[in-house]
Amino acid sequence: MHAEAAYVFRHALLRDAAYQLQLPAERVKGHATAFAVITDLCGGLPPEGGPLDPTAPPAGLPHEADAFAAELAVHAGRGLASPEVCRRTTRRAAEVAEARHRAEDACALWQEHAALADPAGRAAALCRAGSAAEWSSRSAVARRMIARSLREYRGMGDLRGAGIVCTLLAEHHRTAGRVEAALRSARRAVACFQAAREPRWHGIALEVEGISHWLAGRPDEARRVIESALPLLRAAGDRIHEATCLGDLANIDHKQGRLREAEESFEQSFRIFEDIGNRRGMGQVLGNLALLYGSQERTDLIRPTLERAIGIHREVGNRHSESISQVNLANHLRDLGDFAGSGRLYDAALGFALDSGSRRLEGIVKCCRGMLLTLDSRAAEGREQWEEGAALLLAIGARHDHGVQVEAMKHYCEVAGVPPFDEGRERA
Repeated sequence: MHAEAAYVFRHALLRDAAYQLQLPAERVKGHATAFAVITDLCGGLPPEGGPLDPTAPPAGLPHEADAFAAELAVHAGRGLASPEVCRRTTRRAAEVAEARHRAEDACALWQEHAALADPAGRAAALCRAGSAAEWSSRSAVARRMIARSLREYRGMGDLRGAGIVCTLLAEHHRTAGRVEAALRSARRAVACFQAAREPRWHGIALEVEGISHWLAGRPDEARRVIESALPLLRAAGDRIHEATCLGDLANIDHKQGRLREAEESFEQSFRIFEDIGNRRGMGQVLGNLALLYGSQERTDLIRPTLERAIGIHREVGNRHSESISQVNLANHLRDLGDFAGSGRLYDAALGFALDSGSRRLEGIVKCCRGMLLTLDSRAAEGREQWEEGAALLLAIGARHDHGVQVEAMKHYCEVAGVPPFDEGRERA
């Protein structure tokens, strides 16, 4: 290519300066031209989808224009395309970003689409923006988008939409460690889906309710509710949430000492996620399977399994699960005597917990770091750190997590030759 036939900007500031030097009318014309050229090369825009759903189904069959989906949305908006074209391009760009695990891009694009959509589309787009914010661990943005979506659905009297948003809200509360709030939102979702006669979503909401019971320290109730969700999900052909339920039941079996049953359920869950190409689910199962290997004394499998899980979490942008797996790997390294490696992983996980506002994760990391400090002959610092974490877990009602940390504390204090720490008391 001749030098005068193309321009390459060595720095983004030069490109932006050149852009700003153009007259507004010339900018509009340039964007319109770019939009026309790209769509012509790609055989037009992708087919228009049906009514927007608050969940995240596939964006449809791949299209050549998907490689330029985000650029097309920009050129359409700045090139003064029709409102309908702007709606189509922002929606497709958001769906493509979701499919490619670019959660932050998806969140921004769904918010752009919400500003262009009708009331039903706006409610669905805000829900999708909230989901994307949750995936990228931006809890404040997620909470704001979810609240706006719920107001829209309630205003329309849409029980299904309101139930879906309540389910998302329950998952948001659960991730942040607000266990009882998660339980209340999940029960509201169950009521919405029962009234709307939505069996698949009823099953999904029951799974969220069940895992909230588990985190609140009620394993038998958790098992009962999750088992009641499985027939609904199987009848609806929802393999993703069937696999999720199997993973939940495996975790309950693990904690209750049924190790063989736990491994079988984990393997079933992993096979389903693998069959349908759900990398996010595969990473979560691997993280839990590594803990089971520890209980089975198959210690040679723990580190490679956790490292594989962390790699998948990073690939799909699941920072919350990545941090949990980092904590579990740090615990493993601590037990192997690698205190420096363990400390680095705890620091990384704690930084994420503080940034994202996940009080449950913060409490767990502080308890685990307390044990590391105690084993490293720094018992006074360890006690302070552990008691701070334990108090936090009690304050948010995470009784299961608190119980796990108490048992670990007793063990490691005995190993270190120091008296057990104060377990703390739950507030009335």
